[in-house]
Amino acid sequence: MADIKIDDIRRQLDDIGLKSRVNGKQDDGEQFKSVLENVINEVDSDVKDGEKAIQNFVSGKDTNLHSTLISLEKADVSFQLMMKVRGKLMDAYHEVMRTQV
Repeated sequence: MADIKIDDIRRQLDDIGLKSRVNGKQDDGEQFKSVLENVINEVDSDVKDGEKAIQNFVSGKDTNLHSTLISLEKADVSFQLMMKVRGKLMDAYHEVMRTQV
């Protein structure tokens, strides 16, 4: 789907979590991080379901093309949405880091 892997996004979240601990924003930072991790886990689950649907269709276990395509499209849309949100979050993060105090 894309060159960016979900594990790369998790590492970036860990980095942001470490920075928030250093800056003393543990409660809000931890809540935000847990929300993002939950979303990432859901997207990861959708992608894995799509891959499993492909394997089942190719192996002949599932002959329903429509459900396979729906599963793939769901994975693709959720991944694209996650990447758009990630881009917006990174833009906001960089903007905050450029702000002078």
